[in-house]
Amino acid sequence: MQTTKLGKFKFFLFLSLFTLIASQDKSVSLEYDTYIKFHWKGALTSHSITIKTFPNLAQLKKDGLHALLFLYKFTDSTQIKVIESYTLTFGDDEANPVAETQLSSLDSNIKYYYAYVFSRDAAFSAETFMNIHQNAKEFHFKTLDIALKPMNFSFGAASCVDTGSSSPVFTNLTNEKLNFFLHMGDLHYENIDTDNVTRFYDGYYSVFNSSTQKEFFQSTPIFYIWDDHDFGEDNSQGTSPSRPAAHTTFKNFVPYGPLKGYLPEDDSSIFPDKAPSADKVNSVYTKSYTSDDPYGIFRSFLVGRCLFIMMDLRSFKDVLPKDILGNEQKVWLENQFKYASVNSQVRFVFLVSPIFWIDTNDEGEWKDYHDTQTKIATWADTYVYKKGRQIMVLSGDTHAMAFDDGRNNYFGGFPVLQAAPLDSFPICAGGPYSHGVYVDRGQYSVINVQDNGSSEVCVHIQLKQYGTTLIEYDTCNPSLYPGTEGVYCPKYIVGDSPEYGWVSLIILGVIAGIVAICLLIWYCSRRYKDKKADEKAERLIEMTQSLENRDILNNSR
Repeated sequence: MQTTKLGKFKFFLFLSLFTLIASQDKSVSLEYDTYIKFHWKGALTSHSITIKTFPNLAQLKKDGLHALLFLYKFTDSTQIKVIESYTLTFGDDEANPVAETQLSSLDSNIKYYYAYVFSRDAAFSAETFMNIHQNAKEFHFKTLDIALKPMNFSFGAASCVDTGSSSPVFTNLTNEKLNFFLHMGDLHYENIDTDNVTRFYDGYYSVFNSSTQKEFFQSTPIFYIWDDHDFGEDNSQGTSPSRPAAHTTFKNFVPYGPLKGYLPEDDSSIFPDKAPSADKVNSVYTKSYTSDDPYGIFRSFLVGRCLFIMMDLRSFKDVLPKDILGNEQKVWLENQFKYASVNSQVRFVFLVSPIFWIDTNDEGEWKDYHDTQTKIATWADTYVYKKGRQIMVLSGDTHAMAFDDGRNNYFGGFPVLQAAPLDSFPICAGGPYSHGVYVDRGQYSVINVQDNGSSEVCVHIQLKQYGTTLIEYDTCNPSLYPGTEGVYCPKYIVGDSPEYGWVSLIILGVIAGIVAICLLIWYCSRRYKDKKADEKAERLIEMTQSLENRDILNNSR
């Protein structure tokens, strides 16, 4: 009896202690997925990166925890050195909370790591973090080398993703281990035609909530420019009612570097003893167009001795008649080409056009702006080719993957890489392309830049579908990939998979309709003939019976 009472006492003591411990609020947690919905990083440089973090704010408040980010690097295989810690502040918008964290004063060409800690104490110490970091969810990035100096690097470029897609293509991209990724538009297909920030936020959250996109964007720094479906409605213009909301949500949610900058920023002020200083005062530059216009997300940046120019082809499209760039962007764009001309350290220019560039049949949106294409071609010839530099256009928009070595590019004669769709209905327009065209889902490009310091930077491109290379080209060894005179887009059945474009679906629908009508006509005709045969048979039977009756009558007489 005593043993039973003692056993019950121990049981209730254990239960009480367990309940007491379980009821205590957490003082420290490393449960990233409990407290953070998503984060992504961008605006990568040799010395900085921007991270935007989207919390489960209700859970953080319920548990009374602060969110902290610890930046560190490994001193050997197991030991770390904490560089800095940041207490995240999520702003005033509780419906769409986001924290922007600028990691700066970093060393160039170094792999950094970071992890999130959730603590009741906002002054959580670096020493404590060092003891527990093995249990934290770890993320990383690698800073670029010093701008305008030789650097080997790889990046991806592609566009066009169905809203909320969880395609395995993003796992393929994660496995590419890129230095960064250029997203060339159509991050989602919400086609928003109103000034409604909530709908744009929902579009971004469709990306955050996708398991494969979340994994990719949390692992790889991005540079993102929009196209029509993530700016406004299909083929949207700068007059779209969605323009204000598109800009507001972009600036709140996307990690980005300087927008509409006069000229790209070099590293001479950051690494004065190591970094080349660019000429930014040359008389060749056109005076910057002064404007109070808050719109536009065009920008340029340097990676090694490569200049990246990202055009915004939506914010100003048709605000002025027959104009796609707007006055401010037009002056800015010419200055970027002039920058490449007067700074001999720049050896290669990547021009990002969210709208596909080669379009001999005038099927796309550049058809109304050939004057602008001609002007860009003139700038490329004057400020790039005649100065011994190289240039390549990177484009998205049409849902196809292709490459042209320049022989079919009637606006500039420079190579054009076409990379889409990551995951959207396959359909193709434009071309022809010297190295073929593929129309299917799961398509993207990987560009490897090799720079040994000589006058020529080598660019090796691979156009892939779900990780398999389908098209290849090398600017330093073009004879290895000779190409043809030109391959046009297939006009009917597109792709080698069961995926079809809308043109194909319409044609298939028409064919199916014709077949159905033919079958109906055949069926009705068959029924009519059968009916006539039945009627004829009945008449024969009646006639036979009539004759028999007549014979019987005659015999009876």
